[in-house]
Amino acid sequence: TLKGHQDWVRALEITHKGDKVISGSDDWTVKVWDIKTGKCDYTFPKHTLPVTSVAVVQNDRFVISGSRDRYIGIWDLKNGKLVKLLEGHQDWVNCLQVAPQGGKVLSDSYDSTIRVWNILGWRCMHTLEEHQGWIDKIQLTGSGKHLISSSRDRKVHIWERSSAKTVATLEDHGGLVTDMAKLRIEVIPTVSPTKGNRAVYCVQNEGKSYRFRLKRANVRVT
Repeated sequence: TLKGHQDWVRALEITHKGDKVISGSDDWTVKVWDIKTGKCDYTFPKHTLPVTSVAVVQNDRFVISGSRDRYIGIWDLKNGKLVKLLEGHQDWVNCLQVAPQGGKVLSDSYDSTIRVWNILGWRCMHTLEEHQGWIDKIQLTGSGKHLISSSRDRKVHIWERSSAKTVATLEDHGGLVTDMAKLRIEVIPTVSPTKGNRAVYCVQNEGKSYRFRLKRANVRVT
């Protein structure tokens, strides 16, 4: 048992080597734990509101943290020092995703946007602004070529990550999409744009299936 946080622990991540656990808490801190000893190596204290998400990038070089204070913290895992605080979101940072190749980090926020950050220089490359409500979850597909996002606007957008453009919008959903891990996306070429939309299905975490109306592309989600 790892003890040290003073409030709820909301986010956990394990390093690629499997030797460290990263935790983010409502006590506004991020902690790095040694799995073998159970001791806390570092405490990152710069956030001023609860930490909502953590991630590890570049072969365990950096720890990334998202917070309700609207900042994304970049920390050097080797020396425990703050590298940079990324600014841009106008509301809570809710979720972080790291591209499979490791060169990009994606963040979503309650400001209804998704941002794509380049690790080289930690600059924002794209801001994705299709949603009209809080974004609850983002998930990269296995290849990293597409990003799926769900929002309180009851829509799921599917983005091509390289171009930052929407390839499909799934809407008319009967409820909020809460478990992106159960979505698998397959993009299929459009045969005839004039034949209208086709029905697709999304499985939520409670095991129910809901039908969407598909716009702008032929996409199968199972």
